[in-house]
Amino acid sequence: MPRRKSKRGSVALGFVVTLGVLSLLTLALLESNPGITVVQMPDKLPTYSGFLQRYAPSDALQVSFDNLTAIRAINQSVISKQQFFELDEPHVSMNTTAIGWRLTVGLSTPNATVTVVTLDASSFNGASAALTSAGSSNLIPTDRIGNVTMYAAAGRLSGEAQAYWLAVMPADRTLLYSLGANDALQGLKHIVNVYLGIVPSILSRSDVDRMLYAVNGTQGHLALGIQNFAGSVRSGNATLISVDSDRTSAYISYVVRFADASEASAHVGAVKSTYISAHQFFQFGELVKAVEVLPGSQLKVAVGLVG
Repeated sequence: MPRRKSKRGSVALGFVVTLGVLSLLTLALLESNPGITVVQMPDKLPTYSGFLQRYAPSDALQVSFDNLTAIRAINQSVISKQQFFELDEPHVSMNTTAIGWRLTVGLSTPNATVTVVTLDASSFNGASAALTSAGSSNLIPTDRIGNVTMYAAAGRLSGEAQAYWLAVMPADRTLLYSLGANDALQGLKHIVNVYLGIVPSILSRSDVDRMLYAVNGTQGHLALGIQNFAGSVRSGNATLISVDSDRTSAYISYVVRFADASEASAHVGAVKSTYISAHQFFQFGELVKAVEVLPGSQLKVAVGLVG
């Protein structure tokens, strides 16, 4: 008699086939990236400028920009009124109310962080005069690049003694400072060299310009941050965060850069799972953008994300 085929084997084979079909369907759905809008990048990008161009170097590890004037115009409580800067010799003390905007640049080589702030006329003139007088009187050490003088001064941060290197730029009414000794001086020189055109700015990089294109450039944002490393999305190469507001809502855009467009498509799921509160997703070539909307009352939280 012919041997009867095992029903168990048929059932197992059917299960494998069904599982394979479902897996292929799932893969097809993931590949099509439902819920994401694909945007064509132009062949020629707009030219961007502003303070990122003048002070942020192309090799910056991290850049954070806050437009404090614009933030205050929307919600004064977002920026705490407190002392942010104090020097003992020469004596200079400043409150956050004196700042118009703030740019913080993190460097890996040298290991330093440089802060650039615009000041109101009274605060800038007072700080500039005090540093110039102390430097010319040899009360504090100085260094020089081109026509820019850098000053070493002792100060305080949160009540603790702190060494600073500082410079002032009258044309922009900016104060530049870095905490520390030699690394701080080298970091400050690096930023000054961007201002002098000796070191290329971060806006000379086409990959950064492409990220900026995804958030409509450098102008008009309440806050803007660039991380030139894998951030929250570990498979990404860099992340840009921008914060905007229409008074009733705060809009946070996260732009994650991948190696190429194929990598970006393959990691849309990673972006979605990282920014689970986002409600819109876009792909610009190698970039994936997620947009999150918060109530205007949470503007402080949104701005804090930039760093």
